[in-house]
Amino acid sequence: MINKSKKIKIESIYKLICILVAILFLAFAALNFNMMDRMKTENHLNGNDFYSYMKISILVSITIFVLLIVALLFVRRLTKNDMSYILRAFKNLSNFNYDTDFVESYIPYFTEEDRIKNLIHDIYKEAIFLEDIKDVASNEYVLDRVLEKVFDKLNEHIRVDRIGVAFADYNREKIIAETAKINYGKVLLGIGFEVSMANTSLVDILETKQSKINNNLMAEKVNREDRSIALDLIVEEGIHSNMIIPLVIDDKAFGILFFSSFEKESYDKKSLRIAENVAHSIATIINQAYLTKTIFNNITYTFAELVEKKDLETGDHINRMTKYSLVLAEHLYDVSNAKYEVNSSFMQDMELYAPLHDIGKVGIPDKILNKPGKFTPEEWAIMKEHANIGADIISNLRDSLEYFGKDFYQMALDIIRHHHERWDGTGYPYGLKGEEIPLSARIVAIADVFDALASKRSYKERMTFKECVEIILESRGSHFDPVLVDVFEKNLSEIRKIYDADCLVAYKESSH
Repeated sequence: MINKSKKIKIESIYKLICILVAILFLAFAALNFNMMDRMKTENHLNGNDFYSYMKISILVSITIFVLLIVALLFVRRLTKNDMSYILRAFKNLSNFNYDTDFVESYIPYFTEEDRIKNLIHDIYKEAIFLEDIKDVASNEYVLDRVLEKVFDKLNEHIRVDRIGVAFADYNREKIIAETAKINYGKVLLGIGFEVSMANTSLVDILETKQSKINNNLMAEKVNREDRSIALDLIVEEGIHSNMIIPLVIDDKAFGILFFSSFEKESYDKKSLRIAENVAHSIATIINQAYLTKTIFNNITYTFAELVEKKDLETGDHINRMTKYSLVLAEHLYDVSNAKYEVNSSFMQDMELYAPLHDIGKVGIPDKILNKPGKFTPEEWAIMKEHANIGADIISNLRDSLEYFGKDFYQMALDIIRHHHERWDGTGYPYGLKGEEIPLSARIVAIADVFDALASKRSYKERMTFKECVEIILESRGSHFDPVLVDVFEKNLSEIRKIYDADCLVAYKESSH
């Protein structure tokens, strides 16, 4: 129970002390002078000794008085300045008034006061930071953008070189990596990575809903024989310290938030407190953003599959060309050109939206789409419209979801509308050339054509791997971006694996 009885103010005690000090000083002076007068009257002191004693007494009295005044000034500063500053600071915090000018206006004269100011400054800074995080959570609906903004703001308080999110699939008993943001380098433990709950200590975090700090991941990798491959990958990325925070809604952990650093011993209790506050602030939006994004991406992917089934001869084209696209995009990390810079968000969008490249074929008549021979000029004109038809479908869908932001589905639009543009400007629908064509569309253009060459059609047989590669290389600088063709050529071994896997599937199907 809170004691609501009226408390004595420090200011009142200060005034009482001032009165008592004055009374005691006057009493001491009066007593001292009275004693000196009696000693002189009784001839215990001669004239010179009397005056010497009186001088010493007066000096002592003045010294005591000065010291008392100084002490009282200290008390007054404590009550008037320090206590007032502290009380106002916390009153402002309770009213969500983060007046940093007020905090900085306080001028400390002593070490303790400097500590008080620094502490209040840190509290204000952290409170403002958490308010910013809440604003992000209330104004963003796309998970990647939430994490990007949190990433930037968090580094003003604690060192974070990587943020990762994983979700718990309790039905399949899996923990699945959804996304990761890293300061530099390549994300190895990325989208879609799965680990069984039976093979990871992360399940303890989910069950106990307790956060954890690991400030030496390399030591854990060396010492743990039962470690998961996830630990190997995260260490290979260069990460040495980790904070693992459960994402909880309605007392159930639905995922995990990772804050990581390239340095050892990066985190302490204060870091963990800040990280937990951030996780608490964004848990709901992470859950909603993930579910919403998953729903809409599943809808559009299903739509793309329906379109592929409409085109009778494309087979498993969208899966293969997506894999080819990811190979090219992933190896752009090795290209030292800012115009070809990619990040984990780019990679994730590429995986999601490359399959949608031909979604506009839903608007093309079947008799044209599945014509076995060469198109007439009129039919070719209609066929070329699929790029704009598809882009309009996605554009209309995006416009109905304005709260996701202007960048939502942007890569999908770029890929769908521009993957038939050519580097030399002779493509369609707009005749864009060179770097006017979005990077994502230039990547998909190579993947799409390569898989078309490698696939059997009613009007042609599939080409050999060598023939397909030669056509891509010969089209460097005319059809395709020369830099991307270089990346393609340098990574033919990975391209070959995808090609050979499809050949094996085709062989097994033909043998039945």
